[in-house]
Amino acid sequence: MVRSCSRREFMQHCGEGLSLAALSALLSNPAVAQEPPISEPARGSLFSAGGEARVWRQLRAAGFLGSVAGALFRGSSPPCCGLPLGGVSTGCIDLDVRGICGFSSIFNPWSKCTAVANWRMPRKPQLMSPLLGLSVAGKVWVLAMPEVVHGGPVHVCQDPFFGHPAEKADVRELPPLEQVLPAQEIHYFGHYPVIDAEFETSAPIGVGLRAWAPFIPGDLTASNVPAIVFEVHLRNNSPTPQSGSLVFNFPGPDPEEALGFGFARMDLREDITGLHIVSSAGVGYVLACDDPDVRRGAAMLPSSWCQLAGELPQPRHDPVAGGCEYRDGGASLATNFDLHPGEEGVSRFFLTWYAATWKGAERERLKMLQPLYAVSNRTEWNASQWSDANYYTLKFAERYSDALDVARQIARDHPSLLERILAWQAVIYADESLPLWLRDSLVNNLCLLTECALWVEARPPLDDWALLGGAFGLIESPRGDPDLGCIPCDWYGNLPVVFFFPELALANIRSYKRYQRSDGAAPFWLGVLGDLPDFVTTSYDWQISLNGTCYVDLVDRVWQRTGDDWVLREFYESVKKCNTMTMNLRPGPGGVISMPKGNRGMEWFEHGEWAGMCAHLGGLHLAQLRMVQRMAEAMQDRDYADQCSRWLADGTHAMETDL
Repeated sequence: MVRSCSRREFMQHCGEGLSLAALSALLSNPAVAQEPPISEPARGSLFSAGGEARVWRQLRAAGFLGSVAGALFRGSSPPCCGLPLGGVSTGCIDLDVRGICGFSSIFNPWSKCTAVANWRMPRKPQLMSPLLGLSVAGKVWVLAMPEVVHGGPVHVCQDPFFGHPAEKADVRELPPLEQVLPAQEIHYFGHYPVIDAEFETSAPIGVGLRAWAPFIPGDLTASNVPAIVFEVHLRNNSPTPQSGSLVFNFPGPDPEEALGFGFARMDLREDITGLHIVSSAGVGYVLACDDPDVRRGAAMLPSSWCQLAGELPQPRHDPVAGGCEYRDGGASLATNFDLHPGEEGVSRFFLTWYAATWKGAERERLKMLQPLYAVSNRTEWNASQWSDANYYTLKFAERYSDALDVARQIARDHPSLLERILAWQAVIYADESLPLWLRDSLVNNLCLLTECALWVEARPPLDDWALLGGAFGLIESPRGDPDLGCIPCDWYGNLPVVFFFPELALANIRSYKRYQRSDGAAPFWLGVLGDLPDFVTTSYDWQISLNGTCYVDLVDRVWQRTGDDWVLREFYESVKKCNTMTMNLRPGPGGVISMPKGNRGMEWFEHGEWAGMCAHLGGLHLAQLRMVQRMAEAMQDRDYADQCSRWLADGTHAMETDL
């Protein structure tokens, strides 16, 4: 049980360098919500599973002394996708509320966009494979909803985008799972990076799942670990002893993700027991358990679930010199249990992965996509003229050589990591000055950092500007607009990065500084629109009237957050150049708050044409000038501070008199 802790104690759990003032500003809110009564969990359950779904409320959850805030979901009425399990720039798996693997990006995949021809999305569609099976007294339950177990057409969700409206459901044809029973209902409570689920079945054994990934605000190293821990809680709810088997199933990478068709499979017998599976190209994962007598197999087939109490399906293999090369990248593990009446047991499964190479832009695809872009949004190839494609190495590869390295660390550290996760969440849940929806959102919105973050090493096509901390960017939308480093999206969405991981925010603005245009324009995109995320295929003129505001504020946030004047010294000349360009887009009186001529696509509202003075643009430009003036004064650049004052006076006068 983890008690609620003070805001000062929060730092002890989260890591060094988190400003208490920043945390206080993040959490403080005078509004006090009228909160409903707290619902209590059933005996042994991980959380309060009863009551209305899809509404914010208080509930009890394992590991928290006080109540938590959140909303429950159920497999009978699932949302579009489940909570993503993963850390910062590790890739993630969405655990679907129906008890199956959802969208996945852990093996650096791509898929075709459902709405725009020739676009690619940086993740796989829903895997639709069940995770857990249970065998007791000759019966088998697959812990997924009936439509998954019975097979046939199953509705799946894609994000609404362009010509793909939200109400248009995609359909996947699933094979029936033979001679097994489904879960009757699944109750689901997500509090990133943790998923709690309770399964209703007709079995005499109750089942709960707590699945979590390492993510500690303020501790970047702990949050950059490609791993998920699955804790399965089994409870004998019957008056008699019960014995049986529990199986965990994982589909593994497909040949495209594995960069090859062959796999090596190695038995793992250390503090944890299981399998280490690696493709011929070095893409691999570990699936292991804390039971030394665990049984190993290939991924479960539709016909093999009913036999999980016996031998698991075995992988197909071809003889090669000195051994075998396996054709199946999936795996399953089964463990046996014996429980007395009222007794509970916990089985832990560990999934760690290693897919360090991320493929970015390709020159031929860039040529093919260029005609789709507006004339004002041409994309530049800033990589070597001798290369045809860009490849990036994910940052965790500096600390791990393979998935086994990760598994050994997680086997050792998982108790303390989970304790720290629940402790930082308890701080937010305990703040009764915040309404329930905000407490839940402050926890769960952080999941966007695993959905969208990309942090890579300083290797080509990056040059020496990235040596200090690598390159970092946020994908605008991994299933909608798959561009990296869209500067207004970074401006809107990077505050959690600035608060908790300022070193990543600093790496991000270094990218914009490196590819700043000679006239001072900051890039609008670091990577090409409609293709895999990339750091060096930039474009500039789209939304140019406000890109400079974004860049100046992104720099100012890091300077204010760190309190380090070296940040200002590094970026001041770049900011000054960008600011001068922005303020001269429309010369003349009132130009500071006016749209430039020929402004189609030069505005955040994108496709509309604006003319003359605009209050929203003007207000942002005036705020930008205040920031740059403060920077100039700190740098003792009196001449430029005075220039900012003149621009401010002109813009303020025009705003107050002409608008």
